[in-house]
Amino acid sequence: MKKSSLQIQQLFEDDSSTKTTNAAQRKKSESSGKIKQSANLVNKSVGTANKHSSQTATASHEKKSRGRHVQQDRTVMTPKTTITKYGETLSVYELDEIKLYPKIYCFGQHANKIGAKGQSSSSKNNYDYDDSEHFYKVIPNDHIGYRYEIADRPLLGQGTFGQVIKAYDMKERQFVALKLVRNEKDYLKQSREELRILHVLKKYDIDGTFNIVTVKEFFMFRNHMVMSFELLGVNLYQALKLNLFRGLPMPKVRAVARAILKSLELLFKLRIVHCDVKPENILFRKNGDYSSVKLVDFGSSCYEQSQIYRYIQSRYYRAPEVILGFRYGPAIDMWSLGCVLGELAKGTPIFTGEDEFDQLAAIEEALGPVPSNMASRIKHRPPLRKDRGPPGSKPLKTILTGDDVFKDVLKMMLELHPDVRPTPMELQDHQWFSISLSALDRKQASQMTASSNTSYTRK
Repeated sequence: MKKSSLQIQQLFEDDSSTKTTNAAQRKKSESSGKIKQSANLVNKSVGTANKHSSQTATASHEKKSRGRHVQQDRTVMTPKTTITKYGETLSVYELDEIKLYPKIYCFGQHANKIGAKGQSSSSKNNYDYDDSEHFYKVIPNDHIGYRYEIADRPLLGQGTFGQVIKAYDMKERQFVALKLVRNEKDYLKQSREELRILHVLKKYDIDGTFNIVTVKEFFMFRNHMVMSFELLGVNLYQALKLNLFRGLPMPKVRAVARAILKSLELLFKLRIVHCDVKPENILFRKNGDYSSVKLVDFGSSCYEQSQIYRYIQSRYYRAPEVILGFRYGPAIDMWSLGCVLGELAKGTPIFTGEDEFDQLAAIEEALGPVPSNMASRIKHRPPLRKDRGPPGSKPLKTILTGDDVFKDVLKMMLELHPDVRPTPMELQDHQWFSISLSALDRKQASQMTASSNTSYTRK
């Protein structure tokens, strides 16, 4: 554990050891220097691989792919052997880069490589490995760090931070999710904070009780921070979409609430704020099992005492104190989870503002005006939308779907003042969580009707 902590500290230090080079190293080309830096950081990667294989490979093409990988990953080569046998398949850049990796598990033999022979290559845009916005160019069947083979259909998600892709770990013989952070200074800085938080959470969630995504390893590759995670299933937004945006039966909503409240319990005790709880960031361990979900994406997370950003949370799940510019804490995650649960029951988001002002207006329309000590921050209010009523004109209970006990839970979670919202531990004692399959649940499940058959724009 001490060694692991030291490795983490080394990567996070601003003055990386890779900056200290000898005279011979300084004579190398710019390309070789950057490659050397990446390889040194690879050797500092930490985290032990979880032997528990992910469960999402169900498609026939994926099964064939796994079979191919199992055969291939029995052979680990040295750089010299790889160049001797397969040098024709490597790009000019890789012929230099590969020498810095002691063990070669894969090298993208069948990929349409960037900079392959016959293709032009330059130092522009990170030697053509990045696009114009500094995202890594993901090539199916190519490699990441000569260990992970990118899947045929790799993209799992994409945001301002970068991409999450599916890949096969040739060393540990399992599929994983790789987060490729955008090649920009600010995103690299935030990824370091994300890693600090992920490793603290991993320390306290050894057996998975708190339903936090498991980070496996991290390293630098071609100037991109790469994080390896367990591969999970679809997210709740995708599940709603597959259900044609109809509300879910109450037992499923309750199962998600139980699971994610455990996540928020750990965050609360550690004074960590997730800052982006939403359906897209809650993923199934086993598709269709709503009691087996995990909270992911800690890219915006921070400790309560060291807030990094003011502009946080996706709009539909943004708490009033964030909209109004107050300091925030774990209570904003409770607000977001309340919005998520309401959406799961209804099928579509419960507060759908077109911008921040309209989002606050939608909240007040259902919950009444914000408390006077918070309203003082509102310097200017634009005119309300024509279809938007004054505060309290559309009570929350008329928006929500579900029984009165469920609506009472959401009313507590959606208190306008953060100090009044319950903690995760307090909310778990509510009577709603002691219900198994009530008559109301069975009635709702049998009378489900589509509230919407069309998609909606995520904010």
